[in-house]
Amino acid sequence: ARCNMVVEAVPRVIYASFGSNLWRDRFMCYIRGGKVEGLATAMPGCRDKKAPLASRGLQIPHTLFFGLEKSWWGNGGVCFIEPEPAKSKDETCHMCVYDITLEQFNDVVAQENAMEPGSVEVITPEVLEQIKRRELMSLQLPVKGWYDTVLCVGEESGIPILTFTCSKLNLEKFASGQLPLREPAETYRSVIRRGLIDSCGLTADEVDVYLDARGRPDRGRIQAKVDTTKDMVVGN
Repeated sequence: ARCNMVVEAVPRVIYASFGSNLWRDRFMCYIRGGKVEGLATAMPGCRDKKAPLASRGLQIPHTLFFGLEKSWWGNGGVCFIEPEPAKSKDETCHMCVYDITLEQFNDVVAQENAMEPGSVEVITPEVLEQIKRRELMSLQLPVKGWYDTVLCVGEESGIPILTFTCSKLNLEKFASGQLPLREPAETYRSVIRRGLIDSCGLTADEVDVYLDARGRPDRGRIQAKVDTTKDMVVGN
């Protein structure tokens, strides 16, 4: 007898990084576990430890800024992006995109928010389909960390390009001064610098100009007012 088995395709996303995960060696700590020099805490890694199928540089017209007081990298701000495209044509955010599974993306989000991989399914396959249909562009996640909002910033061959940043409430606090803007720690900046050179193809001088402009605490660059028509709150 012949058995016809239907193998369901594993849902995939393209994760777009703009901070320390620009550097592939650092990002692989989230996939396989461990840490790189300068990182205070070892990462547990994803449940699925397969390497990304592909990676490349990408630019989007969003504002990148540094905020909060300290992180795993030491005293200094960490970077976020605004959810809406910037009004100024001078604002560009360099990213490195990684082709990974939806499960891996969920596990990376969990680790970014100091949670165990598998402890929360932030995006289900059903929600991913809504994103593909462009019914959702922003999702508020049931996590308590700094990176609690997933954004869809584009698509490639039908696969959504997803990233994560701070909540819109915290964005308004950064703009108003309730949360601090601060230059990055030197260890954090050096990791981002390596990623911008290795993954995005920038020269050392271009990286310094890029980070100097975005590392300065300047509330005037943050728009804060955002479109909420395609938002969804996931979980409670």
